[in-house]
Amino acid sequence: MYALFAELNSPVTKELDITLDARDDQYSDFGNTFNPKVSFRYQPTKKVLLRGSYSTGFRAPSLYEIDAAQTYTNTTTQDDPVLCAATAKSTCNQQFQALYGGNKNLSPEKSKNATFGLVVEPIDNLTLGADLYFIKHCLGRDRR
Repeated sequence: MYALFAELNSPVTKELDITLDARDDQYSDFGNTFNPKVSFRYQPTKKVLLRGSYSTGFRAPSLYEIDAAQTYTNTTTQDDPVLCAATAKSTCNQQFQALYGGNKNLSPEKSKNATFGLVVEPIDNLTLGADLYFIKHCLGRDRR
């Protein structure tokens, strides 16, 4: 894997900073990905700050997630959500067999992220902040 990261922080005015980031990753087994980020910091007064960002994300599966040995094991005791409610409780509190381990067909996870925040200092030594986070996460899919 190889990666390159660049960042440009630009003070547009005395009150406004804009930052541009970019990361390019080259994977030998998952190709390459380019993930930009743009963010701002706006402070119109000493007591008020607005901030926000938009970015994309990428995470390739780990070697363990791909290559771990597959084994069958029993789960903890669980209720079958359909049969337990519909029958005479004979399918309640049961153990089920589950397959755990790696999956050679996993693909990378991707995301789109946005944040927006407000910070105020109504009196000296008291700072209040609120942030909103918007995350759209696309799980890695089976590449079959």
